[in-house]
Amino acid sequence: MFRDMSWTTASAPVGRETEFWRSMVCEAIFEFDALAFTRDYLVAFDAATAASKTAKELIARIKARFPDTRDVLDDFILPNSAKVATGEAAPWTE
Repeated sequence: MFRDMSWTTASAPVGRETEFWRSMVCEAIFEFDALAFTRDYLVAFDAATAASKTAKELIARIKARFPDTRDVLDDFILPNSAKVATGEAAPWTE
């Protein structure tokens, strides 16, 4: 969307207003990318769940599809989600 925009316009004055719009565009890019990634991850997770018989298999598929993604809770989120998705563990009821 905005990725190819250049911020090197020499004639544009650099002031508070310019910096504000730069930050807004950068924030919008980040939010768009984050939403697109989340959508892709959820779609892939559903597809991998349908194609997997075990949580271990599901985890392997997700890690193969998203190799650079890390679990911020030290391998807690994906394994537990995979177990629930495959029926190996009951969903939390809290």
